[in-house]
Amino acid sequence: MFKAITIGALVVMLAFAPAARAGLQGGQKRNDKPKRGKAEKPKTDNPKTDRSKAEGVFVGGQAPASNQTINGSAYLQGEVKVIVKGEQNPVVRIGMAQTGVTLVEFPDGDKFFAIHPPENGDLVRVEKSPSIKADHHLVLRAGRDLANAPGPAASITVQMRSGLNVILWIYPVKFVTQQTHRCVFSYDRTQIVAARKAAGLAVNLGEEKETEAAPAGTIAVTIVPATATRPEQQPATYAPPPPVPVAAPAEDNQEKVAAGEIGEALRKALKDAMGDPKSFKHWSHETHGLKVATKPRELDEQTRIALVAVKNVGDVPLQILPGHPELVIETVNEKDKIIQLENVKKRLQEASTTSNVIPARTTVYYAVAFAPPILGKRQKLRVTVGQRNAADDPAGVNLTARAKK
Repeated sequence: MFKAITIGALVVMLAFAPAARAGLQGGQKRNDKPKRGKAEKPKTDNPKTDRSKAEGVFVGGQAPASNQTINGSAYLQGEVKVIVKGEQNPVVRIGMAQTGVTLVEFPDGDKFFAIHPPENGDLVRVEKSPSIKADHHLVLRAGRDLANAPGPAASITVQMRSGLNVILWIYPVKFVTQQTHRCVFSYDRTQIVAARKAAGLAVNLGEEKETEAAPAGTIAVTIVPATATRPEQQPATYAPPPPVPVAAPAEDNQEKVAAGEIGEALRKALKDAMGDPKSFKHWSHETHGLKVATKPRELDEQTRIALVAVKNVGDVPLQILPGHPELVIETVNEKDKIIQLENVKKRLQEASTTSNVIPARTTVYYAVAFAPPILGKRQKLRVTVGQRNAADDPAGVNLTARAKK
């Protein structure tokens, strides 16, 4: 009986063994199967970038990147930020449409000292503001002649109280959408002042006048630079002699020569220069097909004449820039690195040609009247002439200090 029960139990166990084995294997397969779920997407940065912040931002003194060109020269479009540091005095290329307006902004901690717009032609206008002495922005509008002028058509020089000098080159564009709508200059005024002091240059320009008797509100920013004024006469330290009749006060003898007389003197000087071309002995190196030579001549104490010869040494005609030749004060630091360029205002100019085009292998002559500036030990007066295919690299030569009467 016991044997039969044992045999029956073994039979039952053998019968259920395959099913148990299959259940275990099935459980293992279910446990090994990975859980289904959504795959995580790799985290990526937002592909959209703020192009308005990335484009049009550059450090003063470096060439800005731009996708807009006129005559092979790049200009800045839309909104631009210019970061200026230390000794930099940036040249910024601005595009202007005939019906557009450009806003130029400067830091709150600095004020305008002088603004020098172009004199020849109606190319660009600086809007005159009654509160210019307290403003920190300029509004530029296109003149009537800008649309038909080659680029760069004009330049505007802005000098701040800190001494920072900014040059704006104006390029004509066809559509308002191509224009430079806003240009913002960003800099630390203390850095500009420190760099200029290290170079031996003046700082806090014009601020010493604010402490004089005149009220602060009477100080005006120069929009068109005035001619040089005469130094005040010092009082005599001796008793004057008895009065004697004189034909005119001594001060009258120091008045400026009338415009007609200056023009006559310029035409005579120009005729002399054209009749004696060999008198131009010190020529500049050839720069983009141009060579320049100069001779100074003194007209009176307040007026000097620069005789300028410009030679096209190439085999094709060259067109020089409007308003050239230019008189420029060049300032260098102790390493002879140029840190500032400032235009000198012309009083009158005569030329041997009425065209800006110089034929091949031809020399043209200019007589330019100007008020002689006062120069520092690191400054020199130069004459520069640029041509439209290389506007940013003009030919230039020093104008010697000695002048022939």
